Amino acid sequence: MKRFRFLFLPEYFYPYIGGGENWFLQIGRQLARRGHGVVVYALSVPGASRAEVLDGLSIRRFGYPFVISGWQPYLKRFLTHIMLLFKLLLLREKFDLVLGQGSPLLFGRLYSAIYRVPIVSVVHDVYSLEFSLASKGTVKGLARHVLIDFLLPKLGFDLWIAVSKTTAKKLGQLGVAQEKMKIVYNGINPDEYTLAPATWRHHLCFIGRLVEHKHVEDLIDAFERLQRKFPALELVIVGDGDQRESLEAKVNRTRLRGIVFTGFVSQREKERVLSSSLCLVLPSTAEGWSVVLTEAAAFAIPSVAYATPGVVEQASMIPSIITVPERDINALESAIGTLLGEKKMAQRLGKRGREASLAFTWDRSADKLLAYLGSLMQEASQRVAPELTRKG
Repeated sequence: MKRFRFLFLPEYFYPYIGGGENWFLQIGRQLARRGHGVVVYALSVPGASRAEVLDGLSIRRFGYPFVISGWQPYLKRFLTHIMLLFKLLLLREKFDLVLGQGSPLLFGRLYSAIYRVPIVSVVHDVYSLEFSLASKGTVKGLARHVLIDFLLPKLGFDLWIAVSKTTAKKLGQLGVAQEKMKIVYNGINPDEYTLAPATWRHHLCFIGRLVEHKHVEDLIDAFERLQRKFPALELVIVGDGDQRESLEAKVNRTRLRGIVFTGFVSQREKERVLSSSLCLVLPSTAEGWSVVLTEAAAFAIPSVAYATPGVVEQASMIPSIITVPERDINALESAIGTLLGEKKMAQRLGKRGREASLAFTWDRSADKLLAYLGSLMQEASQRVAPELTRKG
């Protein structure tokens, strides 16, 4: 098997991990295990070294002295991306293919054009202009929409990888040709999800970034009502983000008991919280494909989530995911309450979900991705060969 050298441009990366960053981490690990070289360029973040090797991935963090301490410093991001481009050109590093997401691809496209290597855009979800304005404000919302939703589809990427059919459909609406789109689902590593002892769980959990579109405040409202019926019920909120302070203030105002904010935790601690939960709750209004819903299913834990198109697609394949209308707190409370009151039904759902989840593995996703990328690089080499012959 031919070995390739990949340049990953995910913007953020480990230890700051959301769904997109996790995709690059897990896929990168799989590619490295297969003997491929993977170099990751990512933004400098607090507490992370400038360079390290993690599970075969060579991680290089750029942007010093601009250490990115938040998720939305757009000007700093723009400046650091320019620095990245110059760094790549000055180092004259040669890769077989560039794989990235979001704004770094604006500069990665220049690199791929100069070195004449294929470039692939990975997309987890596509946000509407209305969503961007509501979640980011006028200036940042317009910037995101113009640069990501409007400009990127016009840059002539060689291939687009979507994490779901829902995301692929949205890309088509932006003008991306269907023949340039492939689907590679998010996965899990099944051997990491051993079942907990058969004791009944007592807490709910949320796992994810604490940002506006996740609407953790809806879960807190539903939990307040549920606790009146189930006084011993607890809620564990795992993750961090710019909404954490306001969410904690909301809990303090209402004097709710039994809610714990853990902040960022290790993978092992996340798995401990998840495996001991009654159910996972994901009141998010923007999900292309949620890894944590699959992870919950792998632990035989049912989930309750808002019925965004991506989650509805996922629920059609993983039956332990219960969907309710977006921003409907009554429906959210009712679905969770049903799981609390009907334990045998919840256990049956969890068992079916676990069986279904095992079809979605990072190993299979990496095999599928490599097949797509192999064909792409073969086509690229065939285009270059005649030109080299003419020049010779």
